[in-house]
Amino acid sequence: MIETVEKYLKNRGVYALDLEVYHFNKGAQAFYINQGFGPIKTYMHKDL
Repeated sequence: MIETVEKYLKNRGVYALDLEVYHFNKGAQAFYINQGFGPIKTYMHKDL
């Protein structure tokens, strides 16, 4: 499914795709890395 979405977006001039994954969701991280995604930033949060 990701491949289909990527082709659709490329044909419409979109050049990048971003997504968010929780740091503790190692399974999702592994899946997306396998799909060619890579980390570009760290999102920080603090409950008050």
